[in-house]
Amino acid sequence: MTETTNKIGHNAHPRGLRRWRHPGMKQTFQELGDGTVRVTADDGRSGVFTVDGRYLSGDLTQASKHMLVWTGGDWLPEAANYRWTLIPVDVNRPSGWPAEQEKVIHFHLSETPAKAD
Repeated sequence: MTETTNKIGHNAHPRGLRRWRHPGMKQTFQELGDGTVRVTADDGRSGVFTVDGRYLSGDLTQASKHMLVWTGGDWLPEAANYRWTLIPVDVNRPSGWPAEQEKVIHFHLSETPAKAD
């Protein structure tokens, strides 16, 4: 499985853009691919937001930040997508992580875009 990058540098999912329906909120969250998410309510109102929750446009002006990150945020690389509780501790390394997992995690964290102040 190869990774691609969307316009803001986040890892895009190889199967395409994400779309989630939150039945309790009665809203659909759809990744637009440029670091934004369109939120559409059942009553037809919609709005576009950044992944960190900033409102950009539309008549829907509030959205769940958790769902925005879940929908438009960064994907974990496939190599880092594992149950960390099942990884054996390496007592000979300061971090405790086996070398291969530590390399993947360090790479992923260093590639995360910095937040603007």
